[in-house]
Amino acid sequence: MKTGTLLQLAIVILIAIGCIYTLKTKEPHLGLDLSGGASLIYNYKFIEDEAKGLSKIELAEKVGRSINTINNRLDTSGAGGVIVHTIANERIEVQIPAVKGNTPEESMQLTKDKIAEIKRKMDIPGQLSFWFEIDDENDKRPEIKTFTYHGQEHRLEFRFKDGVTFSEGRLDTQENKGWVVDIVFDGPTGSKFYKLTEDAANTKRRTAIILDGKVQTMLTSSSPIPGGKCYIHGDFTEESANELAKILLSGSMPIKLTLAQEYNVGPTLGQDSINQSRIAVTVGSIAILLFMALYYRVSGLIAIF
Repeated sequence: MKTGTLLQLAIVILIAIGCIYTLKTKEPHLGLDLSGGASLIYNYKFIEDEAKGLSKIELAEKVGRSINTINNRLDTSGAGGVIVHTIANERIEVQIPAVKGNTPEESMQLTKDKIAEIKRKMDIPGQLSFWFEIDDENDKRPEIKTFTYHGQEHRLEFRFKDGVTFSEGRLDTQENKGWVVDIVFDGPTGSKFYKLTEDAANTKRRTAIILDGKVQTMLTSSSPIPGGKCYIHGDFTEESANELAKILLSGSMPIKLTLAQEYNVGPTLGQDSINQSRIAVTVGSIAILLFMALYYRVSGLIAIF
């Protein structure tokens, strides 16, 4: 056998060993039926007048945006494997894969904690709203509420909710303000935002952006901002600017969720299926490799890979 042929054969054998090793050791990305975990099924209905005068297509788009919002809240990076989707356009299902620990008991506890945290987040209405700072302690109007931001209490007056159509973090190179967050409002909300920033500029008070009952940021305005467009600047990093942009863009949901059904999925059957599949692929690969090697020799091995 020639030296070149022997070298080719050696390379093919190494590749085969590498493929088998990867198949035996690499953990696949598993669905709920294979990894185990939980499935939460929610009924939903539109909040207040969110569905008034809208077509079926427009309603479906609102539900789709709500799905994106839920995904961003529950699993921003996508690394947690949480899957959110609609069922027959009537319900929303959240699939939560099991969390692996060092022991079965630890895995069970970690999974329970993850499910509880996701259920807590799903119970929050999720309305993004804009508020105006009130410094008069004698003002006792019911629309004024107290929130905590950076350890300090602030009395805030509700002005409007939602209305953000675009938001993105970017590095400002023109005015050297560092990382900023661009915001675009829809038409009606842009007018409300102008009035809000006008009041803030005239009184030297601040505007607060609140999501899920938590103040996300408080802004100052030196002058009214027309046109429904603005940008927020401060001590942002790239990560914090993009995170705020994501909150502003997909923070609100026009629907209210009610947990209708919850069930757990055990991973035993799934693990058996995985093991059987690995054995079948390994045995099949070796059989094909031997057949090609015996019948076609080196050329057959090279043809496989």
